Amino acid sequence: MILKQKRTHLVFLFTYSILKSIEFPSLNRSNDEQTSNVPKKSLEILLLEKNRALQSEQTQIKVAHADLESRL
Repeated sequence: MILKQKRTHLVFLFTYSILKSIEFPSLNRSNDEQTSNVPKKSLEILLLEKNRALQSEQTQIKVAHADLESRL
């Protein structure tokens, strides 16, 4: 049972690292000069920031859509 839990944990960590590298590719660029001076942020903070940016973009799209509909 312990081996099964360890295997499950390792699979989770592997999947987590893949998803993190896809969603936040800048985290993997340790040699990049821009990111070397920036303090590392937790994944939760990165997700919150991304969520805010997406909400802002969605609002802009909704306003543009409403504007286009009013012109019709």
